[in-house]
Amino acid sequence: MTTFSYSCAELAPGIVHLKLVGPLDWQACARLDAELNALFDRGVNRLAIELRQAGFATSAAFGLLIYAHDVTTKRKGALVIVAPPPSIADTLKMLGLNQIFAFCDTVEDAKRILSQV
Repeated sequence: MTTFSYSCAELAPGIVHLKLVGPLDWQACARLDAELNALFDRGVNRLAIELRQAGFATSAAFGLLIYAHDVTTKRKGALVIVAPPPSIADTLKMLGLNQIFAFCDTVEDAKRILSQV
């Protein structure tokens, strides 16, 4: 059974990379919510969330992505989703979230996009 884990690193001044690994279930979302709020409390407004190794995602996970997008946007920053697996990308599209999120294939691409914000 795969368990949830994440890592967090600064890609450049003010740009944070949050890599999510494993299923994004309610327990994972509780941990992710705490991490996002800690980042926002530190003033982070440019965020790359990598989903390349994420498993399934619950509705709570999609809610957290929307929350993170709202916070970063209100703070004149941005959120970029990096390499979502097909199942998550399909759900984002079905929900119409592909219209509000920026997507890219690599962390370097996300860094480039976020450097322009």
